[in-house]
Amino acid sequence: MTTDRSAASRPTPAALGYAMPAEWEKHEATWLAWPHNESDWPGKLDTIRWVYGEMVRKIASGERVRLLVNRRADADLARRYLARAGAEVGRVEFVVHPTNRGWTRDSGPLFVRRGRGRRAETAIVHFHFNAWAKYDDWQRDRRVPETAARLLGKPLFRAEHAGQPFVLEGGHRRQWSRHPPHHGGVLPRPEGAGPQPGPWTPRDRGDARAVPGRDPCLLARRRPGGR
Repeated sequence: MTTDRSAASRPTPAALGYAMPAEWEKHEATWLAWPHNESDWPGKLDTIRWVYGEMVRKIASGERVRLLVNRRADADLARRYLARAGAEVGRVEFVVHPTNRGWTRDSGPLFVRRGRGRRAETAIVHFHFNAWAKYDDWQRDRRVPETAARLLGKPLFRAEHAGQPFVLEGGHRRQWSRHPPHHGGVLPRPEGAGPQPGPWTPRDRGDARAVPGRDPCLLARRRPGGR
């Protein structure tokens, strides 16, 4: 049985030797979510599914695609679109995880790595998601990193600041981008998707202090027994 510990006593990924690879480094798979929310694509959902078919066709020619679907029936539907688009369906792994809107760029798992070559190990950092402080339905999307960690058997670190979940792409005028530069850090950028911060988004000066040095791994702490 694991005992709970204070956030300050839990090791960060950086303390354990993890760093965030650059965006252009070689990786195993790309995570996408099959589009299903009509309100995101009014009158265009069928067209967008063909766009996703083309995206998967391009990506699957070089690496595996892990595609989130709400249920098995959606996997069958997606498989038909992908086959007609000429995608290599055999390189697509369908992961059943219901989503609200499925923007995996903002809500998906962030992988960190330690070691190189055959000794390399990866883990997942769970930066939290609140639908850009714009929509009320985000709870399913927020759990995507947890599903990824269970599926892949990876350690899961939860990003926190001052004891609160740390939100990326949180809809604030100052937000943290998910695009890592070459040294493994995060890039702040001055625009957001919503007019005000969500309940878990650190505010202005807190943002400036939230990332010590240049490594987002310093924000995340391992939950006891968390995977």
